[in-house]
Amino acid sequence: MSAQRQQHDFDHYDSQDNIQANQEEPKYQEFYEIDTQSAKLRELLFFVRISLFCVSAVLLTFLFLTLGLGTITSFALAILLGIAITSTISTFILSMKK
Repeated sequence: MSAQRQQHDFDHYDSQDNIQANQEEPKYQEFYEIDTQSAKLRELLFFVRISLFCVSAVLLTFLFLTLGLGTITSFALAILLGIAITSTISTFILSMKK
């Protein structure tokens, strides 16, 4: 008998939680217009950054290897300089936008 009563108490609390959750949630969501030009520009800049890093890293690696630096040193310097070039040009592009 006490097990049935405890189950009934839990059912009562569950139904009250569901009623409160339904009352708090709005039935609709407001429409926010997306600025498509800004979103397209951000996507374009993202892919430009990736391609710029890749191209600069490959060219700098080739340059360092032809200068006779070690393989690991060439790759490490090329990656670091590729990141520096990419961030510098990205900062310049963003400053031109504003």
